[in-house]
Amino acid sequence: MANEIFIDWITISQLHTETEPFPIFTGGINVDYDPLGNARFERVRPANFKGSFETSLRIKSDGRHISLSGNVGRFSRKDNLFNCGWLETLGKCNRILLDRGLPGFTSGQVRNAIGQADTPSARVSRLDLTANFETGSESQARSLIRWLASRSVSRMKKGRAGDESVWWSNTRHMLKAYIKHIEMLKHGCSEDDPAYMFCKEKGVVRVEIELKRRLLNDLDMVEIEKI
Repeated sequence: MANEIFIDWITISQLHTETEPFPIFTGGINVDYDPLGNARFERVRPANFKGSFETSLRIKSDGRHISLSGNVGRFSRKDNLFNCGWLETLGKCNRILLDRGLPGFTSGQVRNAIGQADTPSARVSRLDLTANFETGSESQARSLIRWLASRSVSRMKKGRAGDESVWWSNTRHMLKAYIKHIEMLKHGCSEDDPAYMFCKEKGVVRVEIELKRRLLNDLDMVEIEKI
């Protein structure tokens, strides 16, 4: 295991202004009313698309603005011990959209001609990165979690679940480490599954970092060509 970095979750969207409206996908609309009964705020809920192996993605389209959210690399796969990198994830996002008659996400285009507006780039508002680390055994994995749990991260709140997982979080990002085979078992994996047995034997610890909107903005990683 080479400790590759995978994309474990992505929330991405794009506004299309230069084309005909696309198909609409929504799971409904929430409307807030003032005391006089006037609609003050409408929020379109995304549609939930189920895949095999109890996986799902959320897609929303109002005909112009399209968004997708979920663990794209995991979609319709049995496990997520290994996942996709950035380019693979973006490619799979686009294949999923195209299968539903929607355009893929692009980096946009700057128009030079007078009277032509720029095409907005697809924008990422959440990106989870993850990597697997072999500690050698389950006992070594638990020792690592205990050691990590004894550490603090500046300006982040710490949480812990025994010697199975530990995490730190704030409004900008979340960092988490956990024993992978235990997490797999909790999500319905059988103990005779080869991936489960591999993780238990090798003492695989997964480390994840969730980059939230504020941090992505600060890192200038919102538009997809900058990731």
